[in-house]
Amino acid sequence: MTEFDQGESASIVSVTDKVRAVAIGAPLSAVHFLDEQAAFVGSEENIFVVTGEAEPVSVPVHGGGILCATSDSKRIVTGGDDGKVASLNAKGEVTVLATDPKRRWIDSVALHPDGAVAWSAGKTAFVRSGKDQEKSLDVPSTVGGLAFAPKGLRLAVAHYNGVTLWFPNMAAEPEFLPWTGSHLAVTFSPDNKFLVTAMHEPALHGWRLADNRHMRMTGYPGRVRSIAWTAGGKALATSGADAVILWPFASKDGPMGKEPAMLAPLKARVTAVACHPDQAIFAAGYEDGTVLMVRMADGAEILVHRNGGAAIAALAWSAKGTLLAFAAQDGEAGLLTL
Repeated sequence: MTEFDQGESASIVSVTDKVRAVAIGAPLSAVHFLDEQAAFVGSEENIFVVTGEAEPVSVPVHGGGILCATSDSKRIVTGGDDGKVASLNAKGEVTVLATDPKRRWIDSVALHPDGAVAWSAGKTAFVRSGKDQEKSLDVPSTVGGLAFAPKGLRLAVAHYNGVTLWFPNMAAEPEFLPWTGSHLAVTFSPDNKFLVTAMHEPALHGWRLADNRHMRMTGYPGRVRSIAWTAGGKALATSGADAVILWPFASKDGPMGKEPAMLAPLKARVTAVACHPDQAIFAAGYEDGTVLMVRMADGAEILVHRNGGAAIAALAWSAKGTLLAFAAQDGEAGLLTL
């Protein structure tokens, strides 16, 4: 187990001197990239965009709290407590995609590679395709999370006691995947063979979509709030423990009957994970402010940011994998060029 303090081991490679500190000065909840521009999502109203060596530019996107955000590197889509779904592109242009007629909070958003966007308010999930056809689906309880399948226009809607799989462009009844408990974040594996949710309890739950067989992924000391697929989808990296937990998904059975790998252990809980788009490398952020880069093959660690600050709220790689951004809850942020 490694601690980065005054007695830091000389064997740990550090690139902290190569990190560009970014002064945001406002609490942060997420970070994404618009092409090569880092975009730090504030907890309230604004997204702070950093271009090159310039100072952050504050772009107002909501009239209140920003509750959720997602990105495809071409645009960032956010949901707010003002009942609006907004989109920000690389030119700094903000578009209001939808306004909830009841002004309900927008709790979840998702983007499809073909441009379709999904969002939720209360018990209702909405989808708008490229043709601007808006469709909605009511589920039994408040929506906890949304995710598009990588193939076809299929939306997973997580809620209490399971997940509903919905084809918005088909008349068929949605498929229901049951599992007792409250399901929050949801994700499809890149090969479209598995579906995994992060639950309110300290656990993940998964289904193999070919036969809906259950996969229980338990043993976490805390709730899993950050999940990310490694390059090629061979593993799922997760927060929620004092190390990054990596569940194997390379075989047809996924993690069934297998133990996860545990990398980058610290005496602090992991709060955020992000996987490099091409290499078997991930970044991990911790509740004590530490940020590490980790090579999966041998667990080798590189120190990106030292401990002693606020918890890391989010991490992101640029689409080319040449930039790593991190954001702490208190507004401290940084950029590392690789």
